[in-house]
Amino acid sequence: MAISEILILWGGGGLLAAAAFLALLRALLGPTVLDRMIASDVLLTTIVLVLGLEMVINKHTNSVPVMIGVSATAALATITVARYVRRKADGQNDKLQQMANNIAGMIDMQGARTESADKPAAADGSGDANFAGGLGSAASGAAGAVDAAGRKEQV
Repeated sequence: MAISEILILWGGGGLLAAAAFLALLRALLGPTVLDRMIASDVLLTTIVLVLGLEMVINKHTNSVPVMIGVSATAALATITVARYVRRKADGQNDKLQQMANNIAGMIDMQGARTESADKPAAADGSGDANFAGGLGSAASGAAGAVDAAGRKEQV
């Protein structure tokens, strides 16, 4: 082996070792789950690259099944963590949205009651359109009123 080949191998090995060390450091210190997941992907990719480099140096293909297994593990782990984070975020967003809708509904219903108390009742017994509609009076034309959840009701 020539000196240039040895220097290239040691240089490449050193860079791969540095990448693995920094990825491991990020996995241990990462403040979020996504930081740790990206670090584990980088670490597993570095392992696949080291196995590939070893195959090139020793001129064999025995490590290909191991490389495929490591790559499949990395892909499945990434998908699993992404789905977990998405479900967790969706659950929090749904709860926040539900709370906001409840608060908005209470505020609008109190406003409708205050307006209906100021107005005299209609002589035909139809009641106040604002109170009956929930969040406001009927929109122009056949659009209808809006209920407490913000959906349009057909009239």
